[in-house]
Amino acid sequence: MKKRLLNALKRSLHEQGLWREDATLLAGVSGGADSVALLWGLCRLRQEMPFRLVCCHVQHGLRGENSLGDQRFVETLCREWNVECRMADAGLTGDMHTPGMESLAREKRRQLFTAWMADLSADALLLAHHGDDQAETMLMHLLRGSGLRGLGGMEAARPFGSGMLLRPLLSFPKADLLELLHQEGIPFRQDESNLEATNPRNALRLNVLPRLEALYPGASRHMADASASLRQDEACLTALADDLFCRAYHRQEGVLALETGPLASAPAALAVRALRRFYREAAALKPIAPGERDLSREDSQRLLSLLQEAPGCVANLPNDMEMYRGAAHLFLLRQGGDPIPPWTAPEPVPIARGSMTLGGYAFRLEEASPGWTPSALSVLLTPEEASAAVLRHPLPGDVFHPLGASGSKPLRRWLIDRKTDLPLRPSLPVLAVGQNILWVPGFTCAESLRRTGPDGLLALRILNPEHCLYLQKE
Repeated sequence: MKKRLLNALKRSLHEQGLWREDATLLAGVSGGADSVALLWGLCRLRQEMPFRLVCCHVQHGLRGENSLGDQRFVETLCREWNVECRMADAGLTGDMHTPGMESLAREKRRQLFTAWMADLSADALLLAHHGDDQAETMLMHLLRGSGLRGLGGMEAARPFGSGMLLRPLLSFPKADLLELLHQEGIPFRQDESNLEATNPRNALRLNVLPRLEALYPGASRHMADASASLRQDEACLTALADDLFCRAYHRQEGVLALETGPLASAPAALAVRALRRFYREAAALKPIAPGERDLSREDSQRLLSLLQEAPGCVANLPNDMEMYRGAAHLFLLRQGGDPIPPWTAPEPVPIARGSMTLGGYAFRLEEASPGWTPSALSVLLTPEEASAAVLRHPLPGDVFHPLGASGSKPLRRWLIDRKTDLPLRPSLPVLAVGQNILWVPGFTCAESLRRTGPDGLLALRILNPEHCLYLQKE
């Protein structure tokens, strides 16, 4: 058992590139059996690789004298084992029976661990969650209706604070850790609140899992193994969904968009993950706290169904956001239609020979070649027209007389008739003189620019038409 534990700790450090002398490792130690076993193992490994080891203990103050006893025990242990120790009072009021106290205490620990990691420039925080904890977590998530991500339970390694959070003991049942401590004669503290069914996790540990073990011996271990398998499956699906997201995602001036074509042809398990990531990306820009960037299953399924709905449909989302169904894209907006993040139209760009840009759109003006052919991606101008025109974004009151049309109409009305997606209209480029539109790149020019040939004229063309999301793919 001792060798297995040391190998598991060493493997975890190797996998994260932390098996080195200059590594700084923090160990969260409550004084209970699990965390004492973790600290003991790290102290043994330190004899082989002299990394910096710091024990971190949070005194919650929720169990009166027993809480103070835990702190004194950890302080004594650290002196005996020659381990640097950091202590902090969580500053909580109430006791373990106070509603929501378990979550509040966990959040306070997270804040203190994050601060310690930053202060010590630590590479990793190691916690002593074990296989029984994993089984409890899986069962709690199952009862809440979680998907693969929740059923996969706790991750063995994930980013945290200034480095990583490692849980190297997830494959060990609680009984194995207790056996090790007894064999080595190592003392530990018993948290009597764990023997009371005062919260859902304790209730599962005390009332449900023992019955499952009686019916299915080894149930907790098997559940922890199942969580590990599900995490592998989730990692595979997430990687495929991330690839799908990257192929479909567009971010440009005032627009966050996801192409519907790749999503509609993908399996639902991948599409829904891509949609959740889309929401997380937008939430980070708003900004929204990391803990509030995940969608519920109900909201996720609503977005999935939006792929099958007609353009113009909208799904309201948490945090004052909405998803708009366009002709070929989904758009994330603030509720009411404003972009995420806020966008201000740039100043108009005068036309001059050479290259120029309007936001992310690139243009070039040069002498028209003899072989020029009409195209929606270029327009011919006289030098006088070029000197009078600007590239800009649409403004209220703009008027357009499209090539071949019988008369003029408001640009806004013309874009509606062309079924241009509402979120794209404010940021599309136009060539204008005053409020007369001469050209909408990718669509058509004005009737006044009808030409019979390129002689003596200048050609203005858009260099990156793929940036024009309002153009429908053939």
